[in-house]
Amino acid sequence: MAATDSENYGRALHATRAALVLNARSVKALYRAAKAFLALDRVKDTLGCCDMAKDLDLSNSEFERLRALALERLAQLERREKEREERQRRTTLENEALQVAFVARGLWVTKSDDPPDNPTPAHFDPEARPSYSSLEIPLIGASEPWKAPDPIRTPLVFPVMLLYPQHNTSDLISEYHEDTPIGMHLDVMFPPEARGSLPWDPQGEYVSSQLSVIARTRKGRLLRVGHKLSLRTLLDQGAQPGAAGQLEDRDGIVMRDGIIDLYVFPKGSSAERTWVAETKGRAT
Repeated sequence: MAATDSENYGRALHATRAALVLNARSVKALYRAAKAFLALDRVKDTLGCCDMAKDLDLSNSEFERLRALALERLAQLERREKEREERQRRTTLENEALQVAFVARGLWVTKSDDPPDNPTPAHFDPEARPSYSSLEIPLIGASEPWKAPDPIRTPLVFPVMLLYPQHNTSDLISEYHEDTPIGMHLDVMFPPEARGSLPWDPQGEYVSSQLSVIARTRKGRLLRVGHKLSLRTLLDQGAQPGAAGQLEDRDGIVMRDGIIDLYVFPKGSSAERTWVAETKGRAT
């Protein structure tokens, strides 16, 4: 098996250490050590070798070249670390703002033991972010420090699952803007001209204008969702404070594993009536 570069440079350092033990003024060994350290991104050790060469009056143009390369690389690494720290700071603030936004909208956030993949988790609308939280603000060198979006005023975009219990199937709307009415999505997904084209709906029951949408809260309340109702308004309607203001006792639309569920039925169908009766029965 071929040796990796790090293994090769590691052996080179071992050899140069042995050479320097025998002759501390070995220019060749000191130079090889400096080169190996630089290749391994141990730039401070590279600079140490260059300083040692200078102290021993062994420095030459090659050592000065290595010093310049090491200083350049050190600046790159320090900049990368500052960017990493700033990126982490922004991620932390953004996540904290999202949690505040969820509570402010009355959502009940929960996770299962084995959550599914969620490639598009809830996030602030990038087109509506305040200028101070723009994603275009550089990580380093910004005139003003980056701040998280206002969790109340900045719209959210959610993944929403449309469930069809009658057929045991579903559709995921990966980016559902909270200011969008449900009817807009239904019109796109179930237009009249496509009636009966779905393999699981050969009878053509699922047509936008003939569908009921129901949301369920943490405590089992069922909310009928008018086609003109926005998701934000639905979340507000689902929110109820807990007894004596206890947060752990409050009610709200559930967001499980980062996804909001909505149930869809043919309006007035036996499937809808049966599901509603069974669901209410489980809640009592």
